[in-house]
Amino acid sequence: MCNALGIHGTEDTWWGKVIQHFQGSLVVCDAWSGSRVTKMPYQKELFPSGCSRERTGNLHTSSDEPDVILVYMGVNDWGFGAPVSMKGKSGFDLNVPGFVPGYSKGDEVCFNIAYAMMLGQLKQNYPNARILCCTICKTTCDGQSDFQFPKTLFGTHVQEFNDVIRITCQAASCDVLDLWATGDTYSTIDGTHPNAKGMGELAGLVIGCMEKL
Repeated sequence: MCNALGIHGTEDTWWGKVIQHFQGSLVVCDAWSGSRVTKMPYQKELFPSGCSRERTGNLHTSSDEPDVILVYMGVNDWGFGAPVSMKGKSGFDLNVPGFVPGYSKGDEVCFNIAYAMMLGQLKQNYPNARILCCTICKTTCDGQSDFQFPKTLFGTHVQEFNDVIRITCQAASCDVLDLWATGDTYSTIDGTHPNAKGMGELAGLVIGCMEKL
Protein backbone atom coordinates (compact mmCIF):
# COMPACT_ATOMS: atom_id res chain seq x y z
CA MET A 1 0.00 0.00 0.00
CA CYS A 2 2.72 2.49 0.97
CA ASN A 3 4.69 1.83 -2.23
CA ALA A 4 1.55 2.24 -4.29
CA LEU A 5 1.03 5.64 -2.70
CA GLY A 6 4.61 6.71 -3.36
CA ILE A 7 5.66 6.43 0.29
CA HIS A 8 8.83 4.34 0.26
CA GLY A 9 10.68 5.38 3.38
CA THR A 10 10.97 7.84 6.25
CA GLU A 11 11.98 10.59 3.85
CA ASP A 12 8.51 10.39 2.27
CA THR A 13 6.58 10.74 5.54
CA TRP A 14 5.43 14.04 6.97
CA TRP A 15 7.69 13.67 10.01
CA GLY A 16 10.64 12.72 7.83
CA LYS A 17 10.13 15.85 5.75
CA VAL A 18 9.87 18.00 8.87
CA ILE A 19 13.10 16.54 10.26
CA GLN A 20 14.87 17.07 6.94
CA HIS A 21 13.65 20.68 6.74
CA PHE A 22 15.16 21.49 10.12
CA GLN A 23 18.30 19.44 9.37
CA GLY A 24 17.65 17.08 12.24
CA SER A 25 17.91 13.34 12.59
CA LEU A 26 15.33 10.76 13.63
CA VAL A 27 15.97 9.04 16.95
CA VAL A 28 12.82 6.87 17.14
CA CYS A 29 9.52 6.79 15.27
CA ASP A 30 6.92 5.18 17.50
CA ALA A 31 3.91 5.65 15.23
CA TRP A 32 1.36 2.83 15.33
CA SER A 33 -1.44 2.16 12.89
CA GLY A 34 -4.83 2.77 14.48
CA SER A 35 -3.19 4.17 17.60
CA ARG A 36 -5.10 6.05 20.27
CA VAL A 37 -4.06 8.12 23.23
CA THR A 38 -6.84 6.56 25.31
CA LYS A 39 -7.06 3.00 26.58
CA MET A 40 -8.69 0.76 24.00
CA PRO A 41 -11.79 -0.85 25.51
CA TYR A 42 -10.88 -4.38 24.38
CA GLN A 43 -7.35 -4.20 25.85
CA LYS A 44 -6.67 -5.35 29.42
CA GLU A 45 -3.50 -3.27 29.58
CA LEU A 46 -2.84 0.31 28.48
CA PHE A 47 -0.29 -0.70 25.84
CA PRO A 48 -0.34 0.11 22.95
CA SER A 49 -2.21 3.30 23.85
CA GLY A 50 -0.31 6.57 23.68
CA CYS A 51 -0.68 7.10 27.43
CA SER A 52 1.03 3.79 28.27
CA ARG A 53 4.45 3.70 29.88
CA GLU A 54 5.75 1.59 27.01
CA ARG A 55 4.83 4.18 24.37
CA THR A 56 5.95 7.20 26.38
CA GLY A 57 9.25 5.58 27.34
CA ASN A 58 10.27 4.22 23.95
CA LEU A 59 11.56 7.36 22.25
CA HIS A 60 15.29 6.87 22.85
CA THR A 61 18.09 4.51 21.93
CA SER A 62 21.01 3.25 23.97
CA SER A 63 23.07 6.19 22.74
CA ASP A 64 20.63 8.98 21.93
CA GLU A 65 17.63 10.82 23.37
CA PRO A 66 15.29 13.21 21.57
CA ASP A 67 15.59 16.96 21.95
CA VAL A 68 12.26 17.45 20.16
CA ILE A 69 9.22 15.15 20.37
CA LEU A 70 6.46 15.53 17.76
CA VAL A 71 3.03 14.26 18.80
CA TYR A 72 0.16 13.95 16.35
CA MET A 73 -2.45 11.85 18.13
CA GLY A 74 -6.16 12.11 18.83
CA VAL A 75 -7.62 11.41 15.40
CA ASN A 76 -8.45 7.80 16.25
CA ASP A 77 -9.74 8.70 19.71
CA TRP A 78 -12.23 11.08 18.11
CA GLY A 79 -12.88 8.79 15.15
CA PHE A 80 -13.72 5.78 17.30
CA GLY A 81 -15.86 7.63 19.82
CA ALA A 82 -13.63 7.84 22.89
CA PRO A 83 -15.23 10.13 25.49
CA VAL A 84 -13.62 13.55 25.66
CA SER A 85 -13.84 13.62 29.44
CA MET A 86 -15.49 12.05 32.44
CA LYS A 87 -18.02 14.40 33.98
CA GLY A 88 -16.50 16.34 36.83
CA LYS A 89 -12.96 15.11 36.20
CA SER A 90 -10.34 17.35 34.70
CA GLY A 91 -7.22 15.82 33.22
CA PHE A 92 -5.16 18.97 33.41
CA ASP A 93 -3.39 18.40 36.75
CA LEU A 94 0.08 17.24 35.77
CA ASN A 95 1.78 17.45 39.17
CA VAL A 96 2.37 13.70 39.29
CA PRO A 97 3.97 12.50 36.03
CA GLY A 98 2.67 9.18 34.83
CA PHE A 99 -0.84 9.47 36.20
CA VAL A 100 -3.33 12.15 37.11
CA PRO A 101 -3.79 12.48 40.88
CA GLY A 102 -7.26 11.85 42.22
CA TYR A 103 -8.38 9.52 39.47
CA SER A 104 -9.01 5.81 39.33
CA LYS A 105 -7.68 3.10 37.08
CA GLY A 106 -9.96 3.06 34.07
CA ASP A 107 -10.24 6.84 33.77
CA GLU A 108 -7.66 6.65 30.98
CA VAL A 109 -10.50 5.77 28.59
CA CYS A 110 -11.23 9.53 28.63
CA PHE A 111 -9.22 11.66 26.24
CA ASN A 112 -8.50 14.55 28.62
CA ILE A 113 -7.09 12.27 31.32
CA ALA A 114 -5.18 10.04 28.89
CA TYR A 115 -3.63 13.05 27.13
CA ALA A 116 -2.51 14.49 30.47
CA MET A 117 -1.03 11.14 31.44
CA MET A 118 0.84 10.94 28.14
CA LEU A 119 2.37 14.41 28.44
CA GLY A 120 3.22 13.91 32.10
CA GLN A 121 5.13 10.74 31.33
CA LEU A 122 6.88 12.23 28.31
CA LYS A 123 8.08 15.14 30.43
CA GLN A 124 9.23 12.78 33.16
CA ASN A 125 11.09 10.48 30.75
CA TYR A 126 12.57 13.20 28.53
CA PRO A 127 12.89 16.34 30.67
CA ASN A 128 15.24 18.05 28.22
CA ALA A 129 13.04 17.51 25.17
CA ARG A 130 10.77 20.14 23.68
CA ILE A 131 7.34 18.54 23.18
CA LEU A 132 5.26 19.77 20.23
CA CYS A 133 1.66 18.59 19.96
CA CYS A 134 -0.50 18.90 16.84
CA THR A 135 -4.21 19.57 16.87
CA ILE A 136 -6.41 17.41 14.65
CA CYS A 137 -6.38 18.79 11.12
CA LYS A 138 -9.12 18.93 8.51
CA THR A 139 -8.58 16.65 5.49
CA THR A 140 -9.63 16.11 1.90
CA CYS A 141 -10.03 12.78 0.14
CA ASP A 142 -8.46 12.32 -3.28
CA GLY A 143 -10.81 10.88 -5.85
CA GLN A 144 -13.91 11.87 -3.88
CA SER A 145 -14.98 15.33 -4.94
CA ASP A 146 -18.06 15.13 -2.72
CA PHE A 147 -16.08 14.29 0.43
CA GLN A 148 -16.83 16.57 3.36
CA PHE A 149 -14.74 16.43 6.49
CA PRO A 150 -17.05 15.17 9.26
CA LYS A 151 -16.53 17.76 11.98
CA THR A 152 -18.75 15.80 14.36
CA LEU A 153 -18.45 12.07 15.05
CA PHE A 154 -20.37 10.10 17.67
CA GLY A 155 -21.98 13.38 18.75
CA THR A 156 -18.66 15.09 19.51
CA HIS A 157 -17.21 17.97 17.52
CA VAL A 158 -13.54 17.64 16.68
CA GLN A 159 -12.88 20.98 18.35
CA GLU A 160 -13.66 19.44 21.74
CA PHE A 161 -10.68 17.13 21.24
CA ASN A 162 -8.56 20.00 19.95
CA ASP A 163 -9.48 22.06 23.01
CA VAL A 164 -8.21 19.27 25.25
CA ILE A 165 -4.93 19.22 23.33
CA ARG A 166 -4.54 23.01 23.60
CA ILE A 167 -5.40 23.27 27.30
CA THR A 168 -3.40 20.21 28.34
CA CYS A 169 -0.34 21.45 26.47
CA GLN A 170 -0.60 24.81 28.17
CA ALA A 171 -0.84 23.14 31.59
CA ALA A 172 2.16 20.95 30.80
CA SER A 173 4.27 23.78 29.33
CA CYS A 174 4.33 22.04 25.95
CA ASP A 175 3.94 23.75 22.57
CA VAL A 176 0.82 23.47 20.42
CA LEU A 177 1.12 23.18 16.66
CA ASP A 178 -2.43 24.30 15.89
CA LEU A 179 -2.94 22.73 12.48
CA TRP A 180 -6.69 23.19 12.70
CA ALA A 181 -6.35 26.93 13.21
CA THR A 182 -4.50 27.29 9.91
CA GLY A 183 -7.70 26.42 8.07
CA ASP A 184 -5.70 24.27 5.66
CA THR A 185 -6.10 20.59 4.80
CA TYR A 186 -4.03 17.63 3.67
CA SER A 187 -4.88 15.00 1.07
CA THR A 188 -5.76 11.46 2.12
CA ILE A 189 -6.74 8.14 0.61
CA ASP A 190 -9.70 7.66 2.94
CA GLY A 191 -10.34 10.85 4.87
CA THR A 192 -7.67 10.05 7.45
CA HIS A 193 -4.46 8.52 6.07
CA PRO A 194 -2.31 10.86 3.97
CA ASN A 195 -1.09 9.85 0.53
CA ALA A 196 2.26 11.06 -0.82
CA LYS A 197 0.78 14.45 -1.68
CA GLY A 198 -0.84 14.66 1.74
CA MET A 199 2.42 13.82 3.49
CA GLY A 200 3.99 16.86 1.85
CA GLU A 201 1.02 19.07 2.69
CA LEU A 202 0.94 17.91 6.32
CA ALA A 203 4.68 18.45 6.62
CA GLY A 204 4.23 21.99 5.29
CA LEU A 205 1.55 22.70 7.90
CA VAL A 206 3.71 21.38 10.73
CA ILE A 207 6.78 23.30 9.52
CA GLY A 208 4.76 26.49 9.20
CA CYS A 209 3.45 26.17 12.76
CA MET A 210 6.90 25.32 14.12
CA GLU A 211 8.46 28.36 12.46
CA LYS A 212 5.94 30.60 14.21
CA LEU A 213 6.82 29.36 17.70
